[in-house]
Amino acid sequence: MTQDVKLSKYILRFGLVNLALLIVLSIVSALLEIESGSGVTIGALMGAAIFAVAKFIQDNKRVPTSSEKTKLVWFSYLTSWLVSLLIVSIFVTLTSEHYQVINFMKSNPLILIGILAFLTVFYVGVLYLSYGYLARKQFESMKKRGKI
Repeated sequence: MTQDVKLSKYILRFGLVNLALLIVLSIVSALLEIESGSGVTIGALMGAAIFAVAKFIQDNKRVPTSSEKTKLVWFSYLTSWLVSLLIVSIFVTLTSEHYQVINFMKSNPLILIGILAFLTVFYVGVLYLSYGYLARKQFESMKKRGKI
């Protein structure tokens, strides 16, 4: 029976990579004048999860167990929101957009709740895919190449 490992270092790696990818992908999108919308966020989310699970596989020579996967998904989800809140807070602080953000939140609470519910389902689904199916594929690939 496989014992669950301490996941905090993988969550920290996820958060740092997610932050870095969000910044880099946003800058690249802006420089190329591409309207990326949520594509940048989803790309950063998947990239960070794949990076974190690759490190997990290298360290433990296996994919996460079911309980580890569940913890990775939910802690990564919470971390992604913290990273997003950090970025939004910095943006709002550096610009005069904070009044518009507050007014939108006050005047459209149901829309905001709907958006948050949809994003939660979508983000959690992407993370389950990343830490489940994609982790198994990554494990098989690393095993074939002799990396583990």
